[in-house]
Amino acid sequence: MPVRLWVEITSRCNLKCRLCVNKDIPPSLKGDMDFDLYKKIINEAAGNVYDINLFHRGEPLLHPKLIPIISYAKSRGIKTRIHTNATLLNPELSKKIILSGLDLISFSFDGYTKETYEKNRIGASYEKSLNNIIDFLRIKKELKSKKPFTIIQVMEFDDKLSSKEIMEQKKKFLKRFSNLPLDKLVTRHPHNWGGFLKLKELGKNYEENKRTISCTFPW
Repeated sequence: MPVRLWVEITSRCNLKCRLCVNKDIPPSLKGDMDFDLYKKIINEAAGNVYDINLFHRGEPLLHPKLIPIISYAKSRGIKTRIHTNATLLNPELSKKIILSGLDLISFSFDGYTKETYEKNRIGASYEKSLNNIIDFLRIKKELKSKKPFTIIQVMEFDDKLSSKEIMEQKKKFLKRFSNLPLDKLVTRHPHNWGGFLKLKELGKNYEENKRTISCTFPW
C-alpha cells in the first residue's frame, strides 16, 4: 500500500484552461465519485496511507460532498490535501473548508497579471479569483487557524519577459497577501502532458529548445 493516494473525487471542471487536458475530455466521460465508493477506498487505506490528494484534473470544489469527503478521511487518521482554481470559493464555503480540518490547500494561478491569467484561464476573472483567495486567508486569520497549510502555485510564462520583469510582477502580486497567513508561494512552468499539448504558442523556450516534461507526478 502506498503512503500517499491520489483520488480524483470529480473529473469535472468549470474552466477551460489553455494548458490543461481536461478541456479536451468529452463531458460524457466526466463525473463525481460516489461517496460510498470513496468511503470504501478510505476504509481500505486507513492505517497505511499517510495522506490523500483529493484532486487530479478536476476541480474538487465542484463535488457536492467535499466537506464530508474531507471529514471522513480525517476521521480515519488520513491527512487531506486539495488543489483548486479558487473560482468557486465564497466566505461560507471557505469557513467550512477551514473548519473541516483540511491539512493543505493549494490555489492554482496562471501568471501574476490580469492579462496573463485571463489569457490562460478561460472563463475566470483575475480579480474575482484573487479576491476569493484573499478572503479565504482573511477568514483563516480571523479563526486563528493554522490549518490548512496554504500555498499559491503560480504558473510562470518566462520566455517573453526578463528575469527582472518577472521578479517585479511577483513582488507586486505578493503584496496583495501582506499580513495574511499565506504559507508558501510555489512556481511552476508549463509542461506538455507527455506530448498531448503543443506548446509552440508559448514561445521559443518551450518549442525551439524542446523543453518538455512528461508529467509532474508520474506515480
